[in-house]
Amino acid sequence: MYLEGGKNMTQFPQDYFIFKLEDLMWKNRIKSINELSEQTKISRSSLTAMKNGTPKMLHLPTIYTLCRRLDCGIDDLIEIKK
Repeated sequence: MYLEGGKNMTQFPQDYFIFKLEDLMWKNRIKSINELSEQTKISRSSLTAMKNGTPKMLHLPTIYTLCRRLDCGIDDLIEIKK
């Protein structure tokens, strides 16, 4: 998907979204990506990309699973930059 200025959203997701996975992990006393991956069965690479703000793609089941495990809403996990 291309946006204003010819930027490709899939190449620069950090320009459009704020991923708050690390904050939610902290609140839920989850110490590592490894631990969260074991609890959710989501790959470490997907979780690491989200934590670093650089995921290429997000699947709804992934978001749902994270929100259930972290006891949060989508807007607690992902924020749209204004």
